[in-house]
Amino acid sequence: MKTMLLAAAALALAAPVQAAELITNGGFEAGLAGGWTSSGQVAVNTAADYHPCCGTFGSEPAFTNNHFVDFGSGNTTGTDLVSQAFHDLAGSMYTVSFDLGAFGAGTNNITAEAGGVSQTFTVTANDNADTTFHPQTFSFLGTGTDFVKFTVVATGPDNTDALLDNVSVSGVAVPEPATWAMMLVGFGGLGAMLRRRRAHAFA
Repeated sequence: MKTMLLAAAALALAAPVQAAELITNGGFEAGLAGGWTSSGQVAVNTAADYHPCCGTFGSEPAFTNNHFVDFGSGNTTGTDLVSQAFHDLAGSMYTVSFDLGAFGAGTNNITAEAGGVSQTFTVTANDNADTTFHPQTFSFLGTGTDFVKFTVVATGPDNTDALLDNVSVSGVAVPEPATWAMMLVGFGGLGAMLRRRRAHAFA
């Protein structure tokens, strides 16, 4: 029994500090499944969807089977976005990472938001030639319930599609209910053991 209580206490102490991935399907290989929501002209494509118009051979995301989010479909006007909600620990630091690229022959701005932090990035298309994703990252403090969101606002025909892939939010995991129960058992058991020892000391 003592061994079980000590094991539960060890789990209780270790569980909250384990790093975890908080985003589901961040590579969009399953489309927009797994908690993603979207609005506007948003699609999940592969490089094969752009052949032969866009010379998609050679570099990422040119690998035919790699899925990514496409914003805007080139010549549309409006606001296009994808987002996913997640739970984190308030006051803990988290890191958002993702890859950006573009097809077409111009530039787009894409705004990334998470945990109250917002940053805008400019993506430049390579005249319909091979497109390489560029990694980006920023950090935020968790608030308990957060979301990550990517937005492109198109003001007119621009012949450019911003691309998004490999979204990740990593940091401290929120313990599952079973883990919380083990924590309570562990701390309760340790408290009982300490009280018992104290009682023996005064006997």
